Amino acid sequence: MAETPKTPDTPDDEGLEALEEDLARALDVDDLPEPQSEAVPPAPEVVERPAEPAPPEPATEDPATPEPAQPSVAATLEVPPLAGEAGASAEAGGGEFEMLLAKVREWIGSGEPQAFLRSIAGPLKALAYLIGALLLLRVYGTVVRTIDGIPLIGGLLELAGLIAVVRYALLNLLRSEDRQKALGDWKRRWSEFRGRV
Repeated sequence: MAETPKTPDTPDDEGLEALEEDLARALDVDDLPEPQSEAVPPAPEVVERPAEPAPPEPATEDPATPEPAQPSVAATLEVPPLAGEAGASAEAGGGEFEMLLAKVREWIGSGEPQAFLRSIAGPLKALAYLIGALLLLRVYGTVVRTIDGIPLIGGLLELAGLIAVVRYALLNLLRSEDRQKALGDWKRRWSEFRGRV
C-alpha cells in the first residue's frame, strides 16, 4: 500500500496529539475521550470554485455596428431658466421670489380681489358701523360716569338738557308749518344716514 503524501490539509498524528494536548490545557478539560490514533481522519472534500469569467475583450471598431446607447439615468440634470427671468437674477440665487411677485401682480391685475371686496363691502360696512357704535357708547358711558362723579355737575347738565328740549319744541313743534319742516328735515337726515339719497 502506498503511503499518502502529507499536505498542509492533512496533519500528521503527532501534530494532532500536540494539538489535543494544547486544547485540553486551554480548556482545562481532563475527561475528554482519547482519540483513536490508528484511524486516519477522512480527507476533506474538495469544493471547486466556479471559474471566474474572463474580462471582455475590447471590441474592435466595426463601421457596421451602431454606437452604444446612452445611459437611461442622467448623472446631472440641467434646468433651463424660466422665460421671464434675466440671467443676472438666475445667477443671484434663483428666481422664486420674482416668480411669486409676478403671480401676485397677475392675480391683482385680473380684478378678482376688487370683485371680492365689492361683494363683501355691504356686510363689512355694517360691521364697521356696529363696532364704531359700540366703541362710541363705551367712551360715552365712561365720560358720563366720570362727569357724574363730580358733585353738582350731573344736576346742572340735566337742567341744560331740559332747557334745550323745551327751546327746540317751542321753535319747531308749535305751528304745523314748523312741524312739517322739522319732519322733512328728520326724514332727509335718516335717508342720508342709511345711504339712500
